[in-house]
Parts: sequence; C-alpha cells; structure tokens
Amino acid sequence: MAKIRFTLNNLVDIASTITATNEEATLPITNVQDMSRGKIYRSTGASASITITWPATTTVNTVTLGNHNLPAASTIDINFFDGTAGSGSNLGGTASQYVVSAEEAKETDDAITYADIKNINWYSEDVNNALDPITGARSVVIAITAASGVIDIGRIIVGNAIEATYNISYGHNLSFEEQTKQYRTDSGSLRSDMALPYKKFEFNMNTISESDRQVLQRGLADVGKRRDFTVSVFPCDDTEEKKTDYSGIVKLVRVPKFQEFQHNWYKAKYIMEEV
Repeated sequence: MAKIRFTLNNLVDIASTITATNEEATLPITNVQDMSRGKIYRSTGASASITITWPATTTVNTVTLGNHNLPAASTIDINFFDGTAGSGSNLGGTASQYVVSAEEAKETDDAITYADIKNINWYSEDVNNALDPITGARSVVIAITAASGVIDIGRIIVGNAIEATYNISYGHNLSFEEQTKQYRTDSGSLRSDMALPYKKFEFNMNTISESDRQVLQRGLADVGKRRDFTVSVFPCDDTEEKKTDYSGIVKLVRVPKFQEFQHNWYKAKYIMEEV
C-alpha cells in the first residue's frame, strides 16, 4: 500500500511559459502560479488545454489541480513531452482519460462547506501503485473537458512527489477548522460571519530512516512556512472519501523537528493547514 506522499517542488512556479486555450482575459492561466486562494484561472467554455514548458528537462510524477469547480464526470488528459509546448515525443501520462469522481467534484449547492475547496491528485504509478516517474520531460499538456459550465482552477502543482518508507503513526488528527466569528444580537439571535472552512492535519511519523530524513527535512526546510505544497496521507486508499479528505494543498504551521531516538532512526510531528 502506498505511504504518505509530499510534493514539495512545484515546477509550475518556475515554468518558462504557461498558456491556456479559451482563456477568460481577466482571469488568465498565470493566476495558477499564485498561492492566493482568491486568484483563479477561468475558461470561456467547457473545455481548455493548458500547456506548461520548463527551462530544461525534468523528472515528474505528480499533477495536482487545486481549488477547482469541475463537476463529476469531467475528464482530464495529461501528457508529458520531451520538447517545448507539447512538441517532440510523448513520454506518457494518463493512459486513459482521468474521470472526476463524485467525491472529487465541486458541490453545486450554494452552501459554504468543506467541499468548496476541492483538489485532484494524479500520480504516475505502476501496476502496484508505486511511483513511476516520467524522466526527461520538458513540457506538459493538460486537456480538460468539464461535464458542464466553465472551468475554474485556483492552483496547479506539478512536481516529483516523495513517498516515505513508513507511513504516519496512529493517533493522527484531521479537523475542519474555520475563522467564523459569532456574536449574539440584542434580541438574542446568535449571528455568524461566515468564512470558508479549511482542513488541518496533525500527525506523527515515528519511524523515519536516515535516507528519508535527509529528503524530508531538507525539502520541508526549503518550503518552510512560506510556500504551499501537496500532501496525500492515504494516496491509494480503497475508500474514496478517506483518500480525498486526507489530502490537500497545504502550508506548514510549524517546521517539524526531527528527533533521533536511536542511531539513524528519527521521529517528527507535523502540523499543516490547507491554504
């Protein structure tokens, strides 16, 4: 079974070019390079093709579409190329169309719920759900067809996910937090200033090898509390709800401290919140 995965390097932020078809002029595709939840890309119709080119070839195994509005049954095609702007040889990607599930889909009601922030994680994997990186990629083309309406995407993360050798320990916490303020009126009614909820993850990794420590500690030090990244605690869980709930685009609330409890074995506590 796949273990917890972190995508700490976002290659979209260092792209040499990023373009999209059917782009709404006031909500351009470059907005997905911004970590702010308030900025989005929007298409003018139900389909769009997003092309991202990097300054040099790279290794990738993960694509995350964050804060999207795609309804269930929307389709996504992801293909990597060794040339710029989708040229050259096709190195692989989605073997068939990725179909957005009901759990991954944005809710269509007007209520403010946790479902207002939805993400889709695609991993390049082999038949055993082990990460199978695509090497030599210079560009990626992400073709999206929405089942209805226009396409909104708030953030795109493309990178090289790292997977721990051992998973998180039992006793982890997942909560849906919010900053809603409440007050009581003179007539006695309890009023609320509504705010979007967000997920908060708290967990321990009590079995970290020296090789994992080097990758995790150095990678998390690079992002610090400054940058966002993708976490997927149960990336291949059989329960769609658990897989979705325990993943997100997050920032660290504090940078974890690694404690060596015996020679070359470590443990650390993580606290992170959805952006």
